[in-house]
Amino acid sequence: MSVKEAGGEVQGAGGTGRPRRRGYWIPGAIALAVLVVLALAFGAGDLTHPAPRTLSGPDIESELALGIQTQQRWASPPTLHCPDNVPVKEGYRFECKLDAGGLVAVDVVEVDGRGRLQWSLTPGGQPVEPAEGT
Repeated sequence: MSVKEAGGEVQGAGGTGRPRRRGYWIPGAIALAVLVVLALAFGAGDLTHPAPRTLSGPDIESELALGIQTQQRWASPPTLHCPDNVPVKEGYRFECKLDAGGLVAVDVVEVDGRGRLQWSLTPGGQPVEPAEGT
């Protein structure tokens, strides 16, 4: 005969006579709330970093060299010469020199006040032959 048939009641932990419940949702909700607060506290801090005031020449050279290498399908990045420091200002134009068997002008424009760049090799967009060894 089972406990139910005998009129007995299933005892929970502690003998209270109530069925045993699983109270895992409360600690889970607390843990989730703590994780959300931590994510907001540490993740939102990245939003307050200001944009740089100047762009360094070597960083510009590296970015443009990789872009030119990809666009022209060269085996290795070319050598570029850019100004040492460029102010971050939307619409600011400057020129870098590409060493491709001779110096070729690379026109560079800052598209926003956060240092994003747009560049072109020549006004007509003609491909440039790579320098020896590139």
